[in-house]
Amino acid sequence: MSVAYLGLGSNLGNRERNIRKAIDLIQVLPFTSVDKVSSFYYSWGVDGAKLDFVNAVVRIYTLLHPITLLLSLQGIERMMGRKTKGQNLPRTIDIDILLFEGVEMRLRDLTIPHPRMHKRPFVILPLSEVRPRYGY
Repeated sequence: MSVAYLGLGSNLGNRERNIRKAIDLIQVLPFTSVDKVSSFYYSWGVDGAKLDFVNAVVRIYTLLHPITLLLSLQGIERMMGRKTKGQNLPRTIDIDILLFEGVEMRLRDLTIPHPRMHKRPFVILPLSEVRPRYGY
C-alpha cells in the first residue's frame, strides 16, 4: 500500500461542497482509502485566478499505480463538470497528485512531486496538516 497526498481546489459553485464530494469519490476508488483530510483553506485571486478558491489536501492509501491514480482523478474531475485543464481557469474541482511516497517521475502529464507546490501556501499549509514533517 502506498501513501499519496492529493491537493484539491474549487472556485466555482459551492466550493466546499465540491471539495467534500470529490473526497467522497476518491474514497470509493478501487484499492484506495482516504486517511486524513486537512482543513479548508480560502484564497483570493491566487496565481492570477479571477475567482476565489477553496483548497484542501488529503492523505490516501492506495494500491493504484500513479498513472492509474491520475486517470481515476481526471475521471472524477470530468464527472464533477471539469471541462478544461490548465492553470488559472475556473473549475468546479481540480485534483493534483502532490506526493506519492517513494515515487519521483517526470512525464508529460504527471510530475511527482508536484513541481509548483512549494510556491503555493494554499498547498503547503494544508499539506503540513496531513504530513506535518512537510511544513515550513
